Amino acid sequence: MKALTKKKFELLLCGVLSCLPVFRGQAFSADSIAYHHVLLEDFGGTWCSNCPRVADSIAVLASDFDRLAVAGYQTAETRPDVSFLYNMDVYYRMCYYDTIRTVPALFVNGREVGNIRALRDSLEKAMQQKTVYDLEMELAHFPLREQMSDSFQVRIKASRLAADKERDLRLHVAFLQDRLPFRWYDQTEVNHATAFMLPDGNGLPLALVSGDTVCTYSFSIPYQESRLLVKNAYVVAFLQDATILTYDTVADGRVFPVRDNTVLQALRLDLGTGEYTAGGYQDPSFHNWSPEILTGESVRYYDNTMGDVESYAWEFEGGVPATSQEMNPLVHYPQAGVFPVSLRVVSGGETRVFRQEEAVRVLDVSPRISISPNPVRPGRATTVTLLSEADSCEWHFFGGDPFLAYGKEVQVEFPLEGTYDARVSVFYRSPYTGTLYEKDTVATAVIKVSQDAGVEDESIPKVQLRKDGPCSDCYRVESSVPVEQVSVFSMDGRCMLDGRSGKIDLSSCPSGLYIVSVKVQGTPPTSFKLVCQ
Repeated sequence: MKALTKKKFELLLCGVLSCLPVFRGQAFSADSIAYHHVLLEDFGGTWCSNCPRVADSIAVLASDFDRLAVAGYQTAETRPDVSFLYNMDVYYRMCYYDTIRTVPALFVNGREVGNIRALRDSLEKAMQQKTVYDLEMELAHFPLREQMSDSFQVRIKASRLAADKERDLRLHVAFLQDRLPFRWYDQTEVNHATAFMLPDGNGLPLALVSGDTVCTYSFSIPYQESRLLVKNAYVVAFLQDATILTYDTVADGRVFPVRDNTVLQALRLDLGTGEYTAGGYQDPSFHNWSPEILTGESVRYYDNTMGDVESYAWEFEGGVPATSQEMNPLVHYPQAGVFPVSLRVVSGGETRVFRQEEAVRVLDVSPRISISPNPVRPGRATTVTLLSEADSCEWHFFGGDPFLAYGKEVQVEFPLEGTYDARVSVFYRSPYTGTLYEKDTVATAVIKVSQDAGVEDESIPKVQLRKDGPCSDCYRVESSVPVEQVSVFSMDGRCMLDGRSGKIDLSSCPSGLYIVSVKVQGTPPTSFKLVCQ
């Protein structure tokens, strides 16, 4: 068999898409959207010149395997952003052609690239048969308020369907109250998002035969079920090819099976008035793959809005640019902080806005630290504060008390004059796993300890400890008023020295931390912490 070049593939794919009839029935008010699954052999072209990693991977695969396939999904006239990528280490998916609206998938010898490479099964058989099938689906509604139920129909037209008894195509009708799932291929997420499904969660197998066929399915919402839905609930019909079982992996390495679910049409259902709005429109939504970045980095936002969007209006607080009319804009953040993003879309003359308050967290390249007071007098507490955004932080104060501390704001004391380091390690919580991680954010600040630090009230007697002579563990008490009592306690509470002498000798004491209490005339006791070497 001759190799299928990129140009031939494009011509063939465009020909398949252009020859599709658009079915219009008198009872059907919604536009139909086509679903195409095209399996081809011996494809050896380069798919995307703007995606070198993917192109290189495909070239390597093409040299090792003799059959490649493309699965195309929803079609539209708008040109997609060819730089749009899902996690290519998992999917290797992107938009390749003007006629492809959503993301195609690459299969090699019946195996989806990026997933379990041992997968063959039904897709391998379909490739051997050169299966090509095109599906169109329409939703029609017949609200029967007098019968206390809401009824509608789903009509599916299949053309060029090859005989394949093992193929399992299913129709799902889902009712959603709050949101539409982002990952339709994940059946678990679909189930969590739905209020209920018709006929049930397994879907309705389609009675399709080879060649061309049309099937019409009628559904009605029982009165008691319809009362469970809120106004402006969503009715979503989508097709599932349950034959093609692929596998996906999560961050911790676990593998789980998924099946491709393709959304073809959506209706907005108002159970209070019985009115329906066709066109597959959904409240706007978006996502980004990097909810946490460093200052100076950029992040791309991807639009998830279903339906035919006429215009986009983005607003990025703290970002550059501050606004954009692109479908998937790239935004640069020069300063740290947590910033919101707003998306305003126009579809069918209707304008709607979606705002995400914490769309991106921009982290400081180096944590910012505040120390007050600084300088500080010996034995007096100073407050150390982390000004940067963080979920957790760990402090180390060399020569201070405490040596180790946690929290964005802590207090520390230093018993002797000198210059000390305060080191902080900053941790952030992963938005995906919930675990804390350190993102190269360690900073050190200098704390100066001096007897001359600060200005004190002259009416308050000054009490100071100073080194006394060459002995490293000998101190003397200096005070502007007479000393009444000096006591030294070990950390276990034992009194090591008690008297009125202004001399303190710890040279005979075990090494460790000691508390010195000095009582002078007219004031409460003043405490100092000393480290005996």
